[in-house]
Amino acid sequence: MQSRPSRTMGSLVTEKFSLEPVEDWVTWDKCVNTSPQGSLFFLSVYLENAGVPSRTWFIRKGSVIRGGLCVQEATGGEECRLDDLVVHNGLWFLSDKERKATRARDEHFEITETAIRFLTDRYVKVELALPPQFEDLRPFLWHNYHGAREDQFHLSLRYTSFLRIEDMARLGQGEEDCETFRQLEAVRQRNLRKAAKAGTKCLPGGDIEVLLDNYGRTMGLSEEEFSGKRQRMGSLMRALHDRGVGCLYEVTGDTGNPAYGVFFGWDQKRAYYLFGAGSPDRYQSHLGTFAFWEALRNLASHHGITEVDWEGVNSPQRGWFKLSFGGSLLPYHELRWRT
Repeated sequence: MQSRPSRTMGSLVTEKFSLEPVEDWVTWDKCVNTSPQGSLFFLSVYLENAGVPSRTWFIRKGSVIRGGLCVQEATGGEECRLDDLVVHNGLWFLSDKERKATRARDEHFEITETAIRFLTDRYVKVELALPPQFEDLRPFLWHNYHGAREDQFHLSLRYTSFLRIEDMARLGQGEEDCETFRQLEAVRQRNLRKAAKAGTKCLPGGDIEVLLDNYGRTMGLSEEEFSGKRQRMGSLMRALHDRGVGCLYEVTGDTGNPAYGVFFGWDQKRAYYLFGAGSPDRYQSHLGTFAFWEALRNLASHHGITEVDWEGVNSPQRGWFKLSFGGSLLPYHELRWRT
């Protein structure tokens, strides 16, 4: 039997769970870092600087936090919609090691049902991009199961790749003695050897504006088309850098000028590839490979990162490039209700 919900100003209370707007961001960030589904994209520093209206709620059982919900809003708050800078959103849960797996699964199911009722009551459209660690989609599949198809959730299968890099922590520049190097596709190994032979340099830091210039040109965007997103990307990268959870890595070409840049952000679990582009005027295939490799080496050796999420391998060219570094293929799902 479904519990009867009651509401107050952006909250929802059922017989088992309550959803309350987040005011304590320290606790929110601590819970996100603890949750298996939590990631950089749920943390307050990311949400505050992504340039899109976000809404967040704690999900409590009694007074105890059991999970959280995060969405991005559009159309004056009438819809929650996917945003191209917020790669994952939706639900996260807190683990309880003393609880049996069957009971934890049942609770997660009930929390998800509660969140679905809350979202479909609050918004006229719902779009979510759940993290790869979100396992049980049945509450979404079963929502309005016997009703009209337009009132059901529609799922889109997506993929990303996770790469373990802990064995790179002791590597020096140009060194190859690690399993991560051995798992690279042959073309990537050749690229790295070519970069080493040419004396190519890659250093943490650099000019975010140069990366943004190259990104816009690589994507074929006019200044007008790119202006809004450019401002958002720049603000986000600077905020992550200033908080010590993001870094730009920049490769210089033969002229000494920036030729390729990649930007990674990280949380307490892993690093995430966010943005990257090379100069279209000075494109050489080994520069991109070298930029990513040196970024991974620095993340492992200077920041203690053991795992990287490539954040999507869903377009043919970029997807194959990322997968050529090795790693594991993981599915995740985008969900839409009343598209």
